[in-house]
Amino acid sequence: VTDKNFAPFVSATASTINVQQSQEAQSVIFTVSGLDPDSDVINARVTELSLGSGVSVSNGGQAVVINQNLTPQSGTNSWLLTVNIAALTPVGTRTIKVMATDGTLSSTVLTLTLGVTGVNFAPFATTTTTPVCLEDSFVDITLSGRDDNADSLSAFITQLPTVGVFTFNGAAVTTSTSIPLTAGQAVVRYTPPLLTYGSPVSTFRYAVSDGRLQSNEATLALNVNHVNHAPVAVVPSSVTTNLNVAANILINGQDVDRIDTLRFRVTTLPCRSGATLRLSGTTTAVELNTYY
Repeated sequence: VTDKNFAPFVSATASTINVQQSQEAQSVIFTVSGLDPDSDVINARVTELSLGSGVSVSNGGQAVVINQNLTPQSGTNSWLLTVNIAALTPVGTRTIKVMATDGTLSSTVLTLTLGVTGVNFAPFATTTTTPVCLEDSFVDITLSGRDDNADSLSAFITQLPTVGVFTFNGAAVTTSTSIPLTAGQAVVRYTPPLLTYGSPVSTFRYAVSDGRLQSNEATLALNVNHVNHAPVAVVPSSVTTNLNVAANILINGQDVDRIDTLRFRVTTLPCRSGATLRLSGTTTAVELNTYY
């Protein structure tokens, strides 16, 4: 009987593994086993990698090199191939081809297949900057969103401020208004009521949607800084009295800020010779451009 050398065989516990696209890195392991009918020592190697972007393969903690012997599990004809899949790896199929050899003859090629299937991810509302507005004015606010599937997004004000109004392209915004994002952004305008200020004066919430899933709600404060308004002097246009008889002139002031202390000054004194102005109840003569 003449001895004959038989080619080894190579197989995998699972030759196809499917995973879903993920927003985090992940990994899977192919377990490859070899068998030689002659009980010869056999080695396995990867003969071809078709991975594309976002995928790499390692064995024994080292990156796999084409046609380089793999490191077996201790005392076995078994090899572990770890496939590392980056976050948001594109959808598609990747293949790894493996072959075993006894040094003379080689096995048939085993094809390992990794399938990455698509998942619709919820978008994110990403605006975090607190808008600041001046009293009696308005502020334009950029609503931002991100979608890992690169879907078109729309923003919605899910909770309106208790004071003031939002507009988009000149039209009033309600909680049902769909605001399309361009390049992940849309600009809305907030206008507080007149003579209203505070830090914050109110808050609002918004979310973004890809048409199927809605993002988290982002809550933003609305700060309106106080503006000092000029007071208004209220005085009679004329005062009539008799010669050598003093007359009282009542000077009033109005200030919409309601928090300021008002003073007055005379900017033009009477031009008639002998006419004087004095503070009521005193002998103090009123001086030009002096505040009282």
